[in-house]
Amino acid sequence: MKARLTFLFLCWMAMPLFAQNSDTPQRSYWDKPGWYTFGLSGGTNFLQSDVRAAWGGWGANLSLGKNIWYTKPLLVNLRAKLEYQKAVGSDVVRDYNILKNTTLNGTHNLNYTNYNSPTTPNGFVFQNFQNQMGSFGLDAIFTMNRLRERTGWVLNFYGGAQISYYETYINQYKESENADYKIGYAAIDTSKSKSDICKSLSELRDKTYETEGSGFDNASNHWSLMPYVGFELGYELTPKFTLGIGHRVTWTQKDNLDASTFEKSNQDLGHYSFLNLEWKFRPTPKQELPPEIMVHQPTMEEYTTKEPDVDIQATIKNVKKAKQVYFTQDGNAQAFEFYRPKFASHIILHPGLNVIKIGAVNTVGSAEKTLRITYNEPKAEKKPTVRFTNPSISDKKTQEGELVLKADITDIYKGDKIFYYVNGQFKSDYFFKKNEFSDGVGLREGVQFLQN
Repeated sequence: MKARLTFLFLCWMAMPLFAQNSDTPQRSYWDKPGWYTFGLSGGTNFLQSDVRAAWGGWGANLSLGKNIWYTKPLLVNLRAKLEYQKAVGSDVVRDYNILKNTTLNGTHNLNYTNYNSPTTPNGFVFQNFQNQMGSFGLDAIFTMNRLRERTGWVLNFYGGAQISYYETYINQYKESENADYKIGYAAIDTSKSKSDICKSLSELRDKTYETEGSGFDNASNHWSLMPYVGFELGYELTPKFTLGIGHRVTWTQKDNLDASTFEKSNQDLGHYSFLNLEWKFRPTPKQELPPEIMVHQPTMEEYTTKEPDVDIQATIKNVKKAKQVYFTQDGNAQAFEFYRPKFASHIILHPGLNVIKIGAVNTVGSAEKTLRITYNEPKAEKKPTVRFTNPSISDKKTQEGELVLKADITDIYKGDKIFYYVNGQFKSDYFFKKNEFSDGVGLREGVQFLQN
């Protein structure tokens, strides 16, 4: 443990020696909120638990963060991380409390409860374990910003929680010899120093963690929501890169990560001491373009109409809000609907020229479309009149077998507006042009009825 801390301390002290001249002008680009961070960390990992921690545990993670609050005294970042950790433990004292340990009490294959020896009446083991854990976590990080700006040193305090899946295996069986360690355990002199006992256990075991820990056949014993706190101390080697060290303590909410549960034990604590590399970056902002307006209806920008109103439809690009759009008729603002990018309105035309403008504005420019619509209000129609010119009287007698019927019809401009009947039968094959109507009618004996 001392060696780990010494290594991290030396790395920490050496960081300013490799730093570039990170004066305030260089860092000024980052003295604005909203940047992102990408981090890599790796270091030693161990459990503070019922079983003594051993050398060989390690951890590593990837992280992605975002600055959400910036002030001169304090920064606040949010960070998500994916992490892998391995912890190893090996005890140097005999554990006689194994009667409820389903891995060691004979429930499965191993049975250390009885050594079948008068010198060892009570069964025991020297506990060991290897725990492996994968986690996803979220941090809230508080950075002493004034210290960072003045000196380049970055001091973070953080806390968060992770959802973790873990497995624990023990090494209590030597597969190469198809035997347990009872004989070897009984031969270890527990009056010797811890280092001597560790050496004896290391020579005895085969370094293979082959047996699943007690209770891990239950799926719920593999998951836990674990809160944690920690600190990081780093130095900005460049405005975009920080190298640092840190330590984190995790409350696992479980007592089985070491595969050993004592009657008076508390939850296992995770410790992670690490070297951290962090890069800052800002995504390249999307270049804003000036507005674009495309009018779909009406299809012409200038025309004359007899219709008293008009529907206007358009597409307006590169604006986000309706307040960036204006719409006028002869300089007067008119109502419209804008659901990005669709624009729509309906206006009433007044007689004469109507100048209609659609405009849009954003931070980089503006655009405007002008429609010129002339409304010719139709004159009020008069009631049509019909005056027969041949015959000029309504009651005429003739000896002829055919009659050319003629009439003057006013206020009618198209022949399809004329209703013409001969003896009650509708006829459409007549001549009509410029108010003059004519038709040849074959007469029969008797009274003829002509109606127009």
